[in-house]
Amino acid sequence: MRNRKSKAILSGLMVIVMVLGQLIPSFAVDEMYNRQQVGKESISSLLEEIQIENKNRTDDEAVEDSDDENKEEQTSAEDKASSESTEKTVVEDVYGDSLETGQESDSDTDIELSQDIEEDDIDEDESEDKKIVPVEDPDTGIIAWYTFDGNTMDLINNYNSAVSENVNYTDGVFGQGVELDGNSFISLGDLEMNSSHRTISLWVSPYKNNGSMNILSKHGSKDDTEVLVRATDKREYFTQINVGEKYYDLRDEASKGSGFISNYDLITETFDGKEIRLYVNGVLKIKRAASGEIYNNDYPLVIGTDAYSVGSEGYFEGCIDDLRIYNRALSSDEVRQLYDEAKEQLLKDDISPDAPKNLEIKSKKSNEDNLLTIELSWFDATDNIGVTGYLLYCNGEEIADIRETGYVHENLPKGEYIYTVKAYDAFYNLSSESNPVFCDNVAPTAPSNLLIESKTYESVVLKWDASTDNKAVAGYKVFCNDVETALVTETNYTYYLNQGEKDISFFVKAYDEEGNESEKSNILIFENVPPEKPSDLKVVKRKHNSIQLSWSPSEDNVGVVLYYVYLDSEFMGETDKTTYTVTGLSADTQYTFSVRAIDGSANISEESSISSMTLISPVYLKSDTVLDGDRVYEGDLYIQGGTIDLNGYKLEVKGDLIQTGGTLYINGGQLEVEGDYRIENNGDYVFAYLKMVTKTIELSYV
Repeated sequence: MRNRKSKAILSGLMVIVMVLGQLIPSFAVDEMYNRQQVGKESISSLLEEIQIENKNRTDDEAVEDSDDENKEEQTSAEDKASSESTEKTVVEDVYGDSLETGQESDSDTDIELSQDIEEDDIDEDESEDKKIVPVEDPDTGIIAWYTFDGNTMDLINNYNSAVSENVNYTDGVFGQGVELDGNSFISLGDLEMNSSHRTISLWVSPYKNNGSMNILSKHGSKDDTEVLVRATDKREYFTQINVGEKYYDLRDEASKGSGFISNYDLITETFDGKEIRLYVNGVLKIKRAASGEIYNNDYPLVIGTDAYSVGSEGYFEGCIDDLRIYNRALSSDEVRQLYDEAKEQLLKDDISPDAPKNLEIKSKKSNEDNLLTIELSWFDATDNIGVTGYLLYCNGEEIADIRETGYVHENLPKGEYIYTVKAYDAFYNLSSESNPVFCDNVAPTAPSNLLIESKTYESVVLKWDASTDNKAVAGYKVFCNDVETALVTETNYTYYLNQGEKDISFFVKAYDEEGNESEKSNILIFENVPPEKPSDLKVVKRKHNSIQLSWSPSEDNVGVVLYYVYLDSEFMGETDKTTYTVTGLSADTQYTFSVRAIDGSANISEESSISSMTLISPVYLKSDTVLDGDRVYEGDLYIQGGTIDLNGYKLEVKGDLIQTGGTLYINGGQLEVEGDYRIENNGDYVFAYLKMVTKTIELSYV
């Protein structure tokens, strides 16, 4: 192991010397490593100075050597051969003897693997051979720097990385950035980093369809996590890491930043042996005490997916720019300087974005505590250099600084809310306000005095006092047994009872045009306990056009107040007695009669039924009649004149025997009347007689 590391260190040093020997004169190299101001100045500005000095030196040498053209060509050929040799040596050191390239070290073309890097490609037995021991800049502590300007080259150690699938190079924060399409990733190799002091910083622009995807990974499980930087689908960032044999998962503290640049966020993780810190856009968002050393594993450092099992946790989709790794923990000021460095390199701009358009409320929901959640959305604003973010205002106060074109405002108490949104660019030029949208979260007052206005055997009429609202009450929701039953605009409702339905509870809520609901009204319990059905129902009298019914009283918990009478299932009438005469019937016709009991709560009993036939039409006798055998009259018999002689036979009347005149002569016979036997005065004071066998009795009716 020691020999391999020594070889890697030596090889890395040779590479740096060879490359810098071609590109940077010796005095410039000395300046790079001896400059006392490196820690205070950006590395990019330092390299820019070196390139200028190198160009001046080259121009001077070109003038001096212009007379010797052959010597210049020979020197150029030697430089090219040296460059090819250097590039080949670097690639062999990073990836092993099997991968070679003849490309120049400053080529913009990445080394693409012939196939995807799979889990099997990461052989633990060979991990020590693949360990990358970087050269550290003694002044800045930087050990790796990837600018992604058309390639995946590490500027510090001068080697390319392995790219799986295709990547695109697009606009970044500094020049270009690399775009991962959700199927690709970049392996930077097994980079050896300081376990006690470290900083990782990179610019990230995640697309919206990311959900906790791995941005940067060097881990296999939670027990061996050396690097794991992730983003949520809300563009919140967090880190996971093993320090001192303890796993730290900062997912619950995931945070987003504000003031991003060119749609990129600067994510910076530092560890100083005592504390993990995560910054977003130069602002400290997460810190967690953690003592010990970071776990050092043998996995490659991978951009865009998980290092151990490629693709098992999905792929990152978005852009990455300017990845820097340090063997020390940057201070808060230094982290902020990284952000400010990017902001300062932007062209000055004083043009404000256009105002966002079509701000609207997509949805509103109230929870059980009547707290409101409002979902807002709007169209993208436009700007000459690009919109950086949006400021959302509620009732004139800023409530959110976001980069998405939507926001969810949660747990709002009762009130009225007016929303507007402004766009801003990287120089914080603010647009004018969007269109305002209004949201009313003031619920109406609860309906009061809910009661039963009236009841029948089949329905209940509810009534309540009206609610009030800051704007207007739109209607009422009626609930039966906690289930919404009806929407009404009036302050009453008729509920139709179901057969056998008992103990019904009612309450009412008011709502306004904004959909705000009031509290419940008082709860009304309707005890629908019906009486017992009437018993001993019978026909007590029949006529050709009517039937008289009677029954025994029904029992009830609150008391029976009425009886409903039905003829062939049609309601005929009601009575508070236990007898009822149904009139208007047809003679000699079969009918079915039913009776139900009704109590004081309008509860109705089951029915009792009986069938009966009406009598035939009456018979009128006005002249002398002598029976020559037993005779039966199925209906009423009227004797209006003459003598009716039974002559020893039986006269049976199923209805009433009504005598308004004449003589009824028993004469040893038998008279049987089911109904009444009445001698009636017809108004002319005519006499009627009942004559027995031996004597005549004169009866009169006035």
